[in-house]
Amino acid sequence: MKENIRELVIVTLGILIAFALNSWNEERKAIRESENYLEGIKIELAHNFKEIKKALPYHQGLLKKLQQTPLEANIVLNAPHLQNIAWKLAENQVFKTHTDADLYRKIARCYQINKYLIEADQNASDRMSEVNIMAPYHMISTLSDKLSDKEYETFKRRTKQSWIPIFESWTAGEERYFKELQELLDELGVKIDDPEGN
Repeated sequence: MKENIRELVIVTLGILIAFALNSWNEERKAIRESENYLEGIKIELAHNFKEIKKALPYHQGLLKKLQQTPLEANIVLNAPHLQNIAWKLAENQVFKTHTDADLYRKIARCYQINKYLIEADQNASDRMSEVNIMAPYHMISTLSDKLSDKEYETFKRRTKQSWIPIFESWTAGEERYFKELQELLDELGVKIDDPEGN
């Protein structure tokens, strides 16, 4: 009887140890997986930061021209090539569970702005096709000395109603994204290589 109890205890302990080792091993694998996701996100955020840093001054300048001297504005979209593949891969329970909750919220917020900017780029492209804005702009700029004051005021009003709101919203989104990315990359300890020294 004692022998049977001892064997039962040994078998039970063996099973419990096996479960514990398996659980520990699975946890280690999940942590490694989460760390790999985070590394991918760091690379992606650094790429997006460089892209937004190039695009933002251009859109700020374009918005200023549209507001002040719309006839001189040449509307050419210079959308940043933002990526979100690493985030889409990491948007799972493993990454969420094994990442600091505050850091996860900051990353998620950054990618919400990323999504908005990608959609804003598409919206601006669609609007450009819809209103065929390029031809009228180039045509008016060549005829600008022949425009009457009334025609010029109409042109300015239409610009204010159509393009200025798009670029105000887009530029505000880029400014916010740039700031969020900067803070997040600093927190993650990511240094951005900048050969131009900007």
